[in-house]
Amino acid sequence: MRFFLLLFLVSCQAVEMIKQRALEIAGLAPEPVVVEETFTPEPPPSMEKDAVVQVTPKDKILALFEQFNREPDDYVLGLIINELTQNKSIFKSERDPSLANVLNRLVPWVQQGQSQTMGLLVQMMPLMLGENRELVKIILSRAFDSAPLLLIDMLTRRSEDKLCYMASMTPPEVSIDNKRNYLESRREQLTALKDTTGLTATHLNYLEVCLRTLDVTLAPKDSPPPVAAPAVTIEPDATTPADTTTPVTP
Repeated sequence: MRFFLLLFLVSCQAVEMIKQRALEIAGLAPEPVVVEETFTPEPPPSMEKDAVVQVTPKDKILALFEQFNREPDDYVLGLIINELTQNKSIFKSERDPSLANVLNRLVPWVQQGQSQTMGLLVQMMPLMLGENRELVKIILSRAFDSAPLLLIDMLTRRSEDKLCYMASMTPPEVSIDNKRNYLESRREQLTALKDTTGLTATHLNYLEVCLRTLDVTLAPKDSPPPVAAPAVTIEPDATTPADTTTPVTP
């Protein structure tokens, strides 16, 4: 009995398949039902959590320095000064390694007397503190050996380093034993500049201040203190236009 029942079911299934096939050939078979998958898109990350858009003021300043190091120009110079002016608390008194890295990369430009680089460092001095400001001065002091007249002109225009303390600073690669010879050579070079034609009274006065600072630095330790000379007042020269450099807002 079970055998005949199984045979009947198989026969019915075969008949149904033949019927379905006939309908498909005749084009009468119903189209299969397509079940569409539902897709719920994830919301985009918020601005606060997206690391790509999180650029701190310090990161921005360092990136601008990298751009300036590749090709110094007045526009990027203005952007850097603008950022430093608006974010004076970024760099503290302690030396910042990342800032020191980008500043030291400016040394070749200073050694070439590159004007935008020297102008950037001059404008940075009052915006820096402690060790970071000292590093700016040390790098800029190299210009006394590469472009002294340009440096003197920039310092007098902005009334920076009125006592010409930078004239007594030496690069870190100069050893203590060679420091005296290095500064004596600088003094000779600056003394020769006094005969340069076209110098204004302001430039000559500041040049004398620099030479006096070098004399005090090079004086033997056991020698009597030098006689105090009349103070030299550095006033903007009538023939020298005032520095009108202003920060550039991006």
